[in-house]
Amino acid sequence: MILIIRPKIDFDIIVSDLQKSKYKFHNEPFMYFKKLSPKIRFDPNCFYLISSLQAIKFLKLKKKFIQNGNFLVIGQKVKKGMQSIGVKKIHHVFKDSYDLLNFVKKEKYVNHIHHLTGTVANEVLNEINKKKLKNYKSTKVYKVLFKKKLSKRLRKLIASEEIVFMLHYSLKVSEVFFKKNSQNEKIWFKKKIYHLCMSPRIAKGLQNLGVSKTLLKTSKKPNNKSLLLLLKHI
Repeated sequence: MILIIRPKIDFDIIVSDLQKSKYKFHNEPFMYFKKLSPKIRFDPNCFYLISSLQAIKFLKLKKKFIQNGNFLVIGQKVKKGMQSIGVKKIHHVFKDSYDLLNFVKKEKYVNHIHHLTGTVANEVLNEINKKKLKNYKSTKVYKVLFKKKLSKRLRKLIASEEIVFMLHYSLKVSEVFFKKNSQNEKIWFKKKIYHLCMSPRIAKGLQNLGVSKTLLKTSKKPNNKSLLLLLKHI
């Protein structure tokens, strides 16, 4: 049994891959979103950074941004979402936040970056501000909310020790999840099951939380296909 704690909007994208491989799984969405409506003045000299599908929802009604905006994008999934609403000027697609950070250290033509993001801070991208690499600002266009407790179904799966693997796509969500576990549940999760991580940052964060290093596996690429490949090598 595989435990996944993805938001439903993201889980719907990967469920077919799991079903094709005939994996048994339980998805327990731990993160939810609420759309915000900040007023943003269009700047033709700015590069707008989009790193999530939720930010695309905010952009849908912003015709001037869609038609004339310069965009930087994190992730192929987000790129496809941007193209689906009619965005044409996507100047660069990054595989993850670290890829973007390396880019801004080297490239000189991108001077102003405006990140349309959520209420959970991206510690990697905050380095742009801390080190004054570029003129970087962020605007919160959606609010991130977290589930208050585990479902009865998940409690039952934990009690029966049916879960063998857990997939991790976000360190923040994983941190919140562990806080909702009892002490005995935390010990079981950290010592008895395999944790498959989308990035080295997530794996490091889980190790800091006490997850055994031997039970941590990291995807070679930050995408679902690469993450699921780990299941075949354990």
